[in-house]
Amino acid sequence: MVFFVVHHGNPAVVVANSKEARDALKLTGVHYEGEISLAEVGFCRIETQQECLFGSLHIPKLLDVLGSSYKMLFLVSENHVVIIDDDGFAQRIIRRIRQKKAHQ
Repeated sequence: MVFFVVHHGNPAVVVANSKEARDALKLTGVHYEGEISLAEVGFCRIETQQECLFGSLHIPKLLDVLGSSYKMLFLVSENHVVIIDDDGFAQRIIRRIRQKKAHQ
């Protein structure tokens, strides 16, 4: 699991795998009552809950458009973003964003 800056309630982005997703939600205080399962992700969607937005991303792999895909879940609360990802795709995107931001 990879955690990005969680300081005493300050806004944070947390990336976790599906096995440790509930721990990440507890750490950030994001409340979600549904099931967290990347196997169930078949398309992109977003829905609202009482205290957060919940969604899924189903992204075809660039060189294998008809084959496998990246599957992620995300939860957005007032202060935190929690991304559930078992493939490391979210971490690569965040790393790339941080590098580009540093070079501006």
